[in-house]
Amino acid sequence: MKFIIAFFVATLAVMTVSGEDKKHDYQNEFDFLLMERIHEQIKKGELALFYLQEQINHFEEKPTKEMKDKIVAEMDTIIAMIDGVRGVLDRLMQRKDLDIFEQYNLEMAKKSGDILERDLKKEEARVKKIEV
Repeated sequence: MKFIIAFFVATLAVMTVSGEDKKHDYQNEFDFLLMERIHEQIKKGELALFYLQEQINHFEEKPTKEMKDKIVAEMDTIIAMIDGVRGVLDRLMQRKDLDIFEQYNLEMAKKSGDILERDLKKEEARVKKIEV
């Protein structure tokens, strides 16, 4: 889980660096605002994942039915959000005005989401196996 978060942060760092000068047209301004919003959501997501990991650690020490249900529900919500983001990324990747750097960022974000979803599903299965 820590590796995924570190990878996600590294991807975020790559996304923020661009060698091109800023153009001042509406599409680039929209892209800039979109990237700012994505960065905010990634930070919130990272904090949520840290909190979820703390909950799982606490659950392993003292398992309760309520905690198990809450953790599984949170994981299902995160997985659903990743699925929703995947659709947005697919639509953005179809744009013809993307440069190679933007395409790379979108592909990395999509791959990161796929990895995160896979790991969350594994963790969810592990949590479900713990007897209460």
